[in-house]
Amino acid sequence: MLIEELGVFQGDFRVDLATVNGHIHGYEIKSDVDTLSRLSSQVKAYSSIFQYLTVVVGQRHLAEVRKKLPKFCGLMLATYEGSEVTLKEVRKPKKNCAIEPSAMIQLLWRDESLALLELLGHSKGIKSKPRQVLWDKLVQIAKPREIQSFVTETIKKRTSWRVDLPHA
Repeated sequence: MLIEELGVFQGDFRVDLATVNGHIHGYEIKSDVDTLSRLSSQVKAYSSIFQYLTVVVGQRHLAEVRKKLPKFCGLMLATYEGSEVTLKEVRKPKKNCAIEPSAMIQLLWRDESLALLELLGHSKGIKSKPRQVLWDKLVQIAKPREIQSFVTETIKKRTSWRVDLPHA
């Protein structure tokens, strides 16, 4: 599944592209006309959520971005050849071992969070609570690997997206 402009941290950040398969891979794109002013904060936020992260840059930003990225981040160079863009892998991404369950769980909508609580047998007395309470409870009771697996599988199964609207 490909998701353009995936909002994370309740919409505070939007990764340019995410792929969801057996894992969630975020791609942030910085063309030669972009600035890098937000890149550090974006990479920090995305590093707490995505199992893999790749930054795609134009030639202008390659050297600077290469120095700034965490070791697990992938790096791709985008160049124009005529009217076509060519992507070259400069550094292959490695699995991110620093996922924060409290950040990743926020990719779930309220009803999805409640479904996981029910699956784990912890939905009693919490069904009418706001999603932040559900997320907090899930982080307390679920193993990080369970959260990663459930979030990945749930996103893959979504049939509708309300991209610019908050999810109750």
